[in-house]
Amino acid sequence: MRDRQPTSCDLHEGLTDGERRLLSQEFILTRRIPAGLALLRTVPYPLTEDTAATVAEISRRYVFPWPDLRARYLLNWVCARLTSEEGVTLLPLSGGRSGEEAAGLFPDPDDLRDFTNGTDFTYGLAGRRDAEVEEDCDSLQRIIEAAATDKLFELGVAVALPLPLGSPSLTRIPLVEGVWIHRHVVELAEWCAELVTAGYRRLPSLDPHRLAWHRVYPRDTDWTTPREADPDAIAELRQRASARLGRYRGRAREVGGGTHLHIDDYAEWKHRLVPKDLLAQRTPGIVVESWNAWIGQASDDGRVDFLGELVTRVAHPVAVRQGVDFAPMEPAACSASQRRRSEAVLELRALAADRVIRTRPEELFTQVQLAILQALAENSTLTADELKKKTGYSRARLYQSGGIKELMQRDPPLVVLTPEKRGYMLTDVRPEVAER
Repeated sequence: MRDRQPTSCDLHEGLTDGERRLLSQEFILTRRIPAGLALLRTVPYPLTEDTAATVAEISRRYVFPWPDLRARYLLNWVCARLTSEEGVTLLPLSGGRSGEEAAGLFPDPDDLRDFTNGTDFTYGLAGRRDAEVEEDCDSLQRIIEAAATDKLFELGVAVALPLPLGSPSLTRIPLVEGVWIHRHVVELAEWCAELVTAGYRRLPSLDPHRLAWHRVYPRDTDWTTPREADPDAIAELRQRASARLGRYRGRAREVGGGTHLHIDDYAEWKHRLVPKDLLAQRTPGIVVESWNAWIGQASDDGRVDFLGELVTRVAHPVAVRQGVDFAPMEPAACSASQRRRSEAVLELRALAADRVIRTRPEELFTQVQLAILQALAENSTLTADELKKKTGYSRARLYQSGGIKELMQRDPPLVVLTPEKRGYMLTDVRPEVAER
């Protein structure tokens, strides 16, 4: 089976253990408020007009790269033909067969050995070695590429660049005529590079919308009690990226009402911060909207018999529509709308945290913290020495990471100092650990 090269910039791939634990805890919270998050997904996301135009172009010209198309569609189309028309047996995806059954499917001893050892027949087709299946996929790809020359549908080229918003699929940036990239995309990618250079970390948004802006955190963030970076500092880095891009003097042209830069000139631009190797990894594929339009015109059920292969529509990874999925706005109105969304998300998160704290605190707290909360639930106030005796943990352990400090730094805090500052007490947000 062939190795696949990455065709998008996945924000999750470079996460630290602390960042992954934070996202895991947040995932636990989101399961407690599915209705509220589902509602936010359906409300058009506010974007400035330049970002909205960029997102619309990515969607309209979206290129599904051949490696991903091959893994998700070409292989299925080929296997469907082999099993339905040529009588090839489809092997089970899970569960084994007895030695006698396997021998019946693989009369050739070499085939049986390779299947048993897992070194071949990994595509799940008895009697068809992986190389044969891959050649069938190669042949189908060549046929599709040849058909594109007859203008039945369009082929395109994409490059993967980091963007500070949306899902990984949004980072597959289409190149107009194979060489022209939207200037605003370049600005956003350079902004991401500025953040990396300055030591900031990006995490996916708490907002569930697939176009939501990512969160940005300082380099030295304590992931047990994270606080997002200063918005003014982040805005300054964006302005710096924009000003730097203003010094670009390479080829540029207007396409569809937007300025586009020649990717080769951008790759050689001395002030570029985006890694050059990303710009060199350009992946060809089909233009999804064009392919699906052809399928729709040529069939009534979304399937076309294409020279012996039954091909289908392709799911659009970034099918977004203005007024339904996003709303272009003037900068001031956009900022206000995004702020209201953020406030709604934080309120929902607080509600979810309260539910988890009251029902399943072990999902969010360390064993040390659970012991502290239990001790304080059973005693109105406790000094540090009393907490040590009640919990069985040393004072040093109580104050280490995963201890009482994080309980006091939560928003809202769960533990506070007594008015005399001689001990600790629970706030009104009390995990019901004493009854567990």
